[in-house]
Amino acid sequence: MFGDDIFPYLPENIKPFSQQLKQFPENYEKWVYAAAYRSETYQGDVFADVPFVFVDEDGDPAQAQLAGMVVSNTCDTQPNQGEFVVLAPLIDLETYRQSSELEGEELANHVRAVTENKISNLMFLPRSETTLDSLVDFGNLCSVSGAYFHQKKGKNRIVSLSLVGHYFMLVKLAYHFTRPEAADALRDSVVQPGGD
Repeated sequence: MFGDDIFPYLPENIKPFSQQLKQFPENYEKWVYAAAYRSETYQGDVFADVPFVFVDEDGDPAQAQLAGMVVSNTCDTQPNQGEFVVLAPLIDLETYRQSSELEGEELANHVRAVTENKISNLMFLPRSETTLDSLVDFGNLCSVSGAYFHQKKGKNRIVSLSLVGHYFMLVKLAYHFTRPEAADALRDSVVQPGGD
C-alpha cells in the first residue's frame, strides 16, 4: 500500500501500525466501518449530497452534488468551531472505471491498484450497507461553509469509519500530502529566488 520511502519519516508510535498496513489488510471491509453513528461529526464520516466546486482548466467553476468524506479535524467540524469543513469527494468505483481514459490490461491493473489502496490520493472504500464500492479522492478537496454543512448534515450521513478505519484514513492522507518526491520527477524550469 505504501512505499518504503515513507517509513523513516513516521513518528515512532505510528511505525508499528504502518507496518501492519503495509501488509494489505485482510477482511478490510469488515473493520473499516463503524457499527453505529455517533451524534457528532467525525473526521472520516461520509455525507451524501455535498456541494463540491471545482475550477476547470479555463478557470471556470463547476459545481457537483456528490457524497463527500470529512477531512477536517474532528474538533473543527463541530458547530461554531471551524468556519469551513473540508471534504473529499466519494466516487463510485464503477463510474470511475467507466470514465477512465485507460483501457484493457492497463485499466484492470489501475483498478486493482485502487482497490488495494496503492494510489496515494485515492482511498478505496468497499461496499457497505449504504454505499457501493467507492473511492475517496484526496486530490480534489473542497471547503464548505460550516454553517451550511451543519444545516444539512443531520439527515444525510451515509457511513462512518471505525477507529481502525480512521487511523487507516489518516495514514493514507498523511502519505498523500507528505510523500517524498520521486528522484526522477521532471521539472519545466528552475526559478532562482528573486529571479523572473
